[in-house]
Amino acid sequence: IMALSHSPKIVTDGLVLCLDARDGKSYSGSGTTWYDRSGNGNNVEIINGPSFSNGEFTLDADADFRAGSNFMGTTDATNVSYSFSMKFNWGTPTGYKTIFGFQQSLFDKVANFVLNTNQDELEFDLRTGGTLNRDIFNYNMSSYANQTVLISYTFNSGEHKLYINGDNVSTQSRSLSTFPTFIEGGIGGFCVGNNLASARRLQEGTFSHILVYLKTLTPQEIQQNYKAIKGRFGL
Repeated sequence: IMALSHSPKIVTDGLVLCLDARDGKSYSGSGTTWYDRSGNGNNVEIINGPSFSNGEFTLDADADFRAGSNFMGTTDATNVSYSFSMKFNWGTPTGYKTIFGFQQSLFDKVANFVLNTNQDELEFDLRTGGTLNRDIFNYNMSSYANQTVLISYTFNSGEHKLYINGDNVSTQSRSLSTFPTFIEGGIGGFCVGNNLASARRLQEGTFSHILVYLKTLTPQEIQQNYKAIKGRFGL
């Protein structure tokens, strides 16, 4: 993988999913599989043919990416991190659109990034066992419309941190102190660009780089990941 084999390198400690559309071994430019480069074999299925150009997928119409959720482990986690590059190009239709996350058992277990286009906000919801921590972030993204940004999120025993292009822009605490496991059966799983429980499709937005960690990345590691990919997107 480009960011793993060149300096600076992305953080690999705790890495359980690594999707890199600009790495030919992750995606060759054709086919319906986006290959995981973390070494864990957590490949993603490409649904309904998103357009692909210059190492980026654009989710249009009914396109999304789907995978099993076993890479999140078999027990609730106290430490989780996500990083993903995304170009926000929202237009119509408006409303709530799912960027990516986990959904299971008719919303019994949820961890979703959502774009609220009515307010140009990036939001995050976490739910388990009937307890809902909703709208953990209400971060306005209007200044990033039609720009590629690296969004990073860390979870540490109920503390949520949101980073944009390596900088911490919001820190929030909520009641749920563990991130729910998603391994058991039922409706849902991991999906990019769609909420499998309610079909709130993103329908627009460009992805190239997605990382999931079963650890809390430090601010220094967030910066390391940002520096490893920023040159590829002109950041």
